[in-house]
Amino acid sequence: MIATYNYGHLIERAIQSVLHQTHAPHEIIVVDDGSTDDTAERMRRYADRVRYVRKENEGQSSAYNLGALTASADFVYILDADDELCPDALSRFSHAVVEARRAGRADGIFYGGYESVGVHGKRRIRQSVQAPSDPFERLKTFIERKLTGLQNGAFIIPRAAFESIRYPEDIRHNTDLVFIGHALTRYPATAIDAIVLRSHEHPMRSRKRRHSNIAHGIRPVDCLFNPKEMDARFLVLKKDLLAARLRSLGRMNYLAGDFANTRTAYRSAFRLKPRAVADLGSLKRWFVAEARVWLDRLVE
Repeated sequence: MIATYNYGHLIERAIQSVLHQTHAPHEIIVVDDGSTDDTAERMRRYADRVRYVRKENEGQSSAYNLGALTASADFVYILDADDELCPDALSRFSHAVVEARRAGRADGIFYGGYESVGVHGKRRIRQSVQAPSDPFERLKTFIERKLTGLQNGAFIIPRAAFESIRYPEDIRHNTDLVFIGHALTRYPATAIDAIVLRSHEHPMRSRKRRHSNIAHGIRPVDCLFNPKEMDARFLVLKKDLLAARLRSLGRMNYLAGDFANTRTAYRSAFRLKPRAVADLGSLKRWFVAEARVWLDRLVE
């Protein structure tokens, strides 16, 4: 399933990467979240091979959820319109599922590594790391950002998961963090030794990510650790993720030139978990932000 919004200039690359798989896809669903560009026109070329679903603009999460609930296969593969699958991604996942079932293991999440392609074409390979079998340790390792590959485009999940878990539709960023976090408390996760995705950075994506991250603040953390949706034993991990989130917000505010909020974010992260801001980069940005705020006050 591919979710898109105003990515007409990129959507065909994503579709072609699925059509050219060495293992034929069961189906291809593109959910258009109310694009105003030429996406609909471009999709006419694939009318016989792709199920195109157009909806009102309600956010990426609603597109993910609709696509998953529309799907008919046992597993759902969610791909962002600005990324592309490696040619043998589906074959790798199919083999992993078959092997797991032969071994008598229950269906769960399967994920691979990915290749990050920077704005200027720089490429970095990020290999997947095996997840712990214990649900608590699984979630802990994920929020510590150690489970490379658990991101949209690099994992598959049973369609049945969407009967009880959804991408949150009341926030517009880090929705995969919330969805995957909830899924890891309920499903086993298996890493496969393969690069399955090319994740493309581009100015529009970077700009949207930064603005949305700052705007949503710590809401994704509260959404993931909602006590109405998560078992109480996992809630002790909220402090760890919150500290990491505040550190990230500090960095993003720093890059945006907002030194007052940079200082606030780093101070809050330090109070929660001092080690969260113990790295040289965070300490440097925090020190500069403190100095700039005091200088601004002196000038006033």
